[in-house]
Amino acid sequence: MPGDSDFVGRSEELKELRLALDESISGRGSIVMLVGDPGIGKTRTALELTTYAESHGVRVLWGRCYESDGAPPYWPWVQVIRSSLRDKDVDDMRSEMGQGAADIATIVPEISDLLPDLTHAGSIEDPEQARFRLFNSVSAYLSAASRSQPLLLVLDNLHGADKASLLLLEFLAQELRERQLLVLGTYRDIEVSRRHPLTETLAELSRAPRFRRLKLGGLGADEVGSFVNKVAGREAPQGLVNAVYGLTEGNPLFVTEVVRLLAQEGAFLHTPPQSLRSQAAARNRGLLVNIPEGVKEAIGRRLNRLSEGCLQTLTIASVIGREFGIDELTRLVDFMPHERLVEVLEEGLFARIIEETQQSVGRYQFAHILIRETLYDELTGLRRARLHRRIGEAMEELYSSDLGPYLPLLSHHFLEAARIGEPDKAIEYSIRAAERDMDLLAYEEAAQYYRLAIEALDMTSAPDEERKCRLFLALGEAITKGGDSLVAREVFEQAADISRRTGRSKEFALAALGFEEAGWRPGLFGGPAVRLLEDALEVVDEKESRLRSELLASLTRALNFSGSLERAAEVAERAMALARSTGDKATLVKTLSQTLYSLRRPENLRERLGSADEAIRLAHELNDTEMRLNILSWYLFDLIEQGQMSPEDIDRNLDDYEQLAQAFRQPFYLYVINSLRAVQHISRGRLDLGEELAKKSFLLGQRLKGTDAAGVYGMHMFTIRRLQGHIQELSAAVQIFVKDRAESAVWRPGLALIYCELGMLDEARTEFERLAENDFMDIPQDAVWIVCMIFLAEVCDYLEDAERASSLYRELARYHGHVAVIGGGVADYGSADRYLGMLAATMSDWETAELRFEEAIAMDERTGARTWLAMGRYEYAKMLSKRGRPEDSTKAKSLLEQSIAEAQEIGLQTLSERALELLELTTGASGGQRAEVAYPDGLTNREAEVLRLVASGRSNRDIAEELFIATNTVANHVKNILSKTSSANRTEAAAYAMQHGLT
Repeated sequence: MPGDSDFVGRSEELKELRLALDESISGRGSIVMLVGDPGIGKTRTALELTTYAESHGVRVLWGRCYESDGAPPYWPWVQVIRSSLRDKDVDDMRSEMGQGAADIATIVPEISDLLPDLTHAGSIEDPEQARFRLFNSVSAYLSAASRSQPLLLVLDNLHGADKASLLLLEFLAQELRERQLLVLGTYRDIEVSRRHPLTETLAELSRAPRFRRLKLGGLGADEVGSFVNKVAGREAPQGLVNAVYGLTEGNPLFVTEVVRLLAQEGAFLHTPPQSLRSQAAARNRGLLVNIPEGVKEAIGRRLNRLSEGCLQTLTIASVIGREFGIDELTRLVDFMPHERLVEVLEEGLFARIIEETQQSVGRYQFAHILIRETLYDELTGLRRARLHRRIGEAMEELYSSDLGPYLPLLSHHFLEAARIGEPDKAIEYSIRAAERDMDLLAYEEAAQYYRLAIEALDMTSAPDEERKCRLFLALGEAITKGGDSLVAREVFEQAADISRRTGRSKEFALAALGFEEAGWRPGLFGGPAVRLLEDALEVVDEKESRLRSELLASLTRALNFSGSLERAAEVAERAMALARSTGDKATLVKTLSQTLYSLRRPENLRERLGSADEAIRLAHELNDTEMRLNILSWYLFDLIEQGQMSPEDIDRNLDDYEQLAQAFRQPFYLYVINSLRAVQHISRGRLDLGEELAKKSFLLGQRLKGTDAAGVYGMHMFTIRRLQGHIQELSAAVQIFVKDRAESAVWRPGLALIYCELGMLDEARTEFERLAENDFMDIPQDAVWIVCMIFLAEVCDYLEDAERASSLYRELARYHGHVAVIGGGVADYGSADRYLGMLAATMSDWETAELRFEEAIAMDERTGARTWLAMGRYEYAKMLSKRGRPEDSTKAKSLLEQSIAEAQEIGLQTLSERALELLELTTGASGGQRAEVAYPDGLTNREAEVLRLVASGRSNRDIAEELFIATNTVANHVKNILSKTSSANRTEAAAYAMQHGLT
């Protein structure tokens, strides 16, 4: 029992907990969960650990979850933070909280009083980003505080925690590495069902490397005997000890209650009561004993020993909840003078029925939840409802100056009272509690209170249908922001049904907008939203210009997500025209932002840039920072695609964006800027910096819902490893990824390219043929279409497929004059004209190829894309070498020398080797150092070397190690050897080598 010093024990569990604490003191933070039945000793064991912690200089912060209904969101964390502020210097507080102080103040308002000069970063519309910022601020503060003094956070009774608090715990768990911070949680596993919110949190926590769970079992027979003897003051009869152990199964709470009852009844002065012996005997015969009910009976008999006034007072207190205050009781126990109230509370303390809380003077809690439940369960339903109403009215009076923190409790008490009539206050306070929870980013709790408001509304004699519809709309918004899109869509459909049935066109439109909003973020198919939005447009009055423009903008996005691109562009024009006609800037900027989705094609780039320019200007005028950042995320990508900016211009724009993102402190935009910088470093030949930022971006992105952080990181690393000549490292992983996941078909062009570079041309052709079905028209026209096309262009070049090159050129020609990029910092592959040049060369269209390569080189020089510039010069030289005009040799040599110099300087191993080989073939010498021997069928010196080793039975890896080149370079040489010698396989190539004296 909390505060009970009679029990010692739990030596093994305490040993493990002390070890975890010692590790956290040394900077290896972790999370430990104490699990067990009610009364098993979880809190007591935690108290034992806190004693040890404080003796070792660790600061202990408690957060107890409220085990009754009506707790405000983040309640355990509010207690933790408030405790941390005690005796803390204001300057230290400001330093440790940093920019996050304003965010933390939203859930702990007194911080605003302590730090009156707080700077707010601005509100965030996106719910996940807003909550991320709050969680990050709390986590960063606790991490900073633990640097000055190790921390032990005790989160008691997590089975009673709200969803928002559990999500914050999940977030903090990812920040514990190298922190002097131990989180100790307790919960009752019998209350955690499969659908309990804590179940999902435990699943998330179990993935953390420094998470452990300790299951507390009952005390042994010897430990029970020791406790019985201690209470008896002498050695108790063994039969009595056995009976206590048999009845309680060693549960410390049950043992305590039974033994205290026996002591009060004088059982230790004579033989055990017949009833106790009978229960033990019955259990020994195999009959089941309902332990909790038995303990409730024991608790009830102890309660009966209290005075009538004390029992009556504590019964009223049980309706308040597990925790209560003397101020509340004073207003409820109006039949008792204040002095007498203090006396009966002291009586309860002496009997260990209640205990004082550590938070503040005049606050109490029942010593165990079962004691509170025993008192509460003895009340009749009518008596309970009346007491709940009185408590609600007392709280209205007591906290009238600031009802905000008490709205959940008011909702709870008046909802319980509504069961006997008058539900109006239950509706009012449930709505107000929900609205406050929305402000606190506790979306799941807000949804719960909107549901309670609907429940209370249904208790009225004639429910207001308009109000009910609006409650469903609010509920749908809360669920959407909580991330459960499918449930949110069901709720919006309910709102649409009500509004359709009652003829409320505006509410119907709002339901349609909410339905589409819930679906596009997780990328759900837009068809159902299209139908609902079209129905809404049919019923909304033509005069409702703003609402209709919103519907059209939303319809544009839904059409995009259903594949109706042509119609989406048409609807976007109507939306824009209508939005402009309203003269409302907010409507116009929102419509501009949403309809940009319909302009993602390269031929719309100029129009896209113009719309984005206008939207950014309007957002700036409206002081809408989030809208500016949202549009800038795509605007920067469009500016890069345009290919007109110098590296300095690009960096200046990225710096401005990052400065705005840092000030706004929304993590998604920080994720975007890191990704954008990563691809810029790769493009400019700074591969190490690119890899470093790619990893940083991935670590941030994987914690954000709605981002494909793994896919983006995979694209980054695919590009880097390929440039470094380590493509073989990715081969197996990509093959498994493609085979195991149907939705990963986007990676098939990449897999075909890997096969080419590894010399696995048959496998490459199989993939290529599959993708070429229906003339490449089956490849989705989505954001990654451009990367699919350029990978296929390279495969086509490898396979020398002139017929397919024509089809690919026709498709890719849309990107003529553009940089090949994917938005949001996913990829930047330089000028798309380089790939058009490769395809034209594959078709032997030399004039077109030459023109495209010249344009590509000019663009990559202008944008500072050294990596792709070196690639372009090599591909151009390869084309000139293949064309073979007299004047081509000199130009090819110059291009190759420049390509080699760039490649060697920035670490493009594969390109360097290929360019050296081509230079050797083109000029008859390797950099002027080795003469070319006239080998048969045009074999180069290097190819002849590789062929000799192939004939000796060496593998590609063996050859790579001997010649100090990359494995995929060897594979390319083998491919050329097989082609030039008309050999079907390595065996035939070995025979060729022997026939021509090359062994």
